[in-house]
Amino acid sequence: MPTTITLFNPTAIKKDASIEVENKAYAHQIQTVGFIDNSKPNFNFLADELEILLLSSLGVKKIIRERKNAASLPAPAEMLKRMIEECDLVIAGSGD
Repeated sequence: MPTTITLFNPTAIKKDASIEVENKAYAHQIQTVGFIDNSKPNFNFLADELEILLLSSLGVKKIIRERKNAASLPAPAEMLKRMIEECDLVIAGSGD
């Protein structure tokens, strides 16, 4: 039986603060992981280490990285669209 997963928008925008998606057997192994770098210093070090772990030990096949132009700006729609279409899991990160 399908379940529902609620995804929350972490920005301060109240419009579309959450969306619900039907769980289509997310028990399968995650194949592609995306990283959205918010352009702050040091996020790349965390992403580098996570990438090694995900690829070497957890069976992930592909990593996609995107970088925002500035931490104070939302991710561009085209970046989000690509991540939605290509990734099983997306990690949005912050550095410093």
